[in-house]
Formats: sequence, structure tokens, C-alpha cells
Amino acid sequence: MILRNAVDLKRVPARPRELAAHPRSALAFAKACNVPQVAAACEKLGIAYHAIGQAAGRVVADPEQEMVKFDLVFSSARGALEALCCGCAVIVCDGRGLAGLVTSRNYETLRVQNFGLRSLNEPVTVERCVEEIGRYDRGDAAVVTDLARRDADLEVALDELEKLYAEVRSGARRPTFSAAEHGRAVTRFLNEHLPRRPGLWPWTAEREGAQSRTQSLQQSIDHLTLADLKRSRLLKLGRMLRRMMGRPTPY
Repeated sequence: MILRNAVDLKRVPARPRELAAHPRSALAFAKACNVPQVAAACEKLGIAYHAIGQAAGRVVADPEQEMVKFDLVFSSARGALEALCCGCAVIVCDGRGLAGLVTSRNYETLRVQNFGLRSLNEPVTVERCVEEIGRYDRGDAAVVTDLARRDADLEVALDELEKLYAEVRSGARRPTFSAAEHGRAVTRFLNEHLPRRPGLWPWTAEREGAQSRTQSLQQSIDHLTLADLKRSRLLKLGRMLRRMMGRPTPY
């Protein structure tokens, strides 16, 4: 079972106006705010360009309050999903690549890919950004917004999370394991996660000493050079025996 990203729709304000027939304003959000090709494409088409994100020097606590003011948003991953829920047309891209305009036809595919890295299959160029902006359709964007708001509602996602938690605790998804498996799991947990207090168990000092000596020996072995090997008594004996037998010595 996969629980995907969700958006708190209660935080999304009403849009001050409908999407324009042709995009008049665009916002580069989060990872897309430092992609110069996006700004260049908007300038080329006469679209007012703005950016929000750390790289743009403008970080806001409530980006949904800003996104509802724009016709078009460039973003990726969770930022793209939030922009869709804000009623914007969205072109998925960031510095890693481009996936293109989200439409009612490709929404499901991009949603499964979280509008993220797996979907960014093309390089970001000014020409490709211009091409994707040209696919803008405010009617289809409204359809996509409805899809996203139904699919990514946080209230629904929380219900699913609580249901899954209950199933793991006592329902159909509750794991089954033997007493021996339980014992091994507890032992591993105690060994890996309990704090180490000197003197708590007498054998811990001996164990740590043995581990330290083992590590030291391993480091010594790792740093052996050919000269060290040549000086070893065993190899000296080997050379002597080869000479006595009239065989050549390779070292």
C-alpha cells in the first residue's frame, strides 16, 4: 500500500480571479526558482515572471497564498502538487530536468512519479519551456485541479493512514513471527540502540577492547606494502628454499 503526498486544502485560499485564457503571470517555485531557462521563456512570451524559493532570495511560510495569484507555476515534486491544488496550470521542471505541462491525460502517470525526479526525462531549454507554455489550456487545467484536490486531500490521506496503522496493529496486516524471531529482533535492537554505560556490564570492556585490537590489526594489514612483505621472515625462507632447489626467485 502506498500513501502519496497530500495537501492541506484548508490552507488554500480562494483564487482572486479565474485563470486567464492565455497565461499572463508565471511563478517559479522551490527547486524551479533558479532555472534561468524558465525566466527567459517567460520574457520571450511577454509573461510576467516571479520566483519564490531560497535560491531566489524569497522564502515564504505560506506559498499557497502566493500561488493562487498566478496562471502558471513551474515547480516539481510536492511543490507541483500544491500548485495544482491552488488551481494553477503547472509545468513540472527544476534544475534536474523537465516533465512538461500537467494535463488530464498525463496526471495519473506524473502523480505516481510524484512529479519528481523519475518524471524529469528531458533537459530544460528555453525552446522546450516555450513549447510547454504553448500547450496551456485553462479548461483542462481546471479539470486537473479537480483531480488533484480529490486525490491529494490531506483529510482523506489521514483517514487512510489511521486505517493502515490499525491494520498493522491488530488487523489483516498485522505481522506474524515466531517467539525465536521475536527474541532475535529484541536482542538486535538492544545491542544496536541501548546506550553504552561503562561498568554496566563487565564484558562490554573486554568486547570493546577486542574490537579495537581487531580494527588496529586490520588497519595494519591494509597498510602493508610490498617492501613489508619482502622483509617478512616467511618470504625470506621461501627465497632461500628456491635458491637451494635451483628455482628462480620472483622477488
